[in-house]
Amino acid sequence: LAEIPKRLAVVGGGVIGLEMGSVWRRLGAEVTVIEYLDRIVPGIDAEIGKNFLRILKKQGFKFKLSTGVVASELTDAGVTLTVAPSGGGDETKLDFDVVLVA
Repeated sequence: LAEIPKRLAVVGGGVIGLEMGSVWRRLGAEVTVIEYLDRIVPGIDAEIGKNFLRILKKQGFKFKLSTGVVASELTDAGVTLTVAPSGGGDETKLDFDVVLVA
């Protein structure tokens, strides 16, 4: 990327996506993690994952857990993601400058 995005979405709450999101957050981007499951880093112990989530929230991360991406659309301003609760429910549109799928 030529410049730091203002709003970055990370689709997936795994280790790689969170690490990349952490780099961009420290550079000043607003980072939102969208994860289909009800927790991040599902391959790691639940208690460690819960503490990691708390730490990332303190760093300024936003999380949309139990949320799936239904559609994405390129716009002049960036990307619009349509998301919905993984258990079913109303869809919501979110705008980002950049989307990282990890």
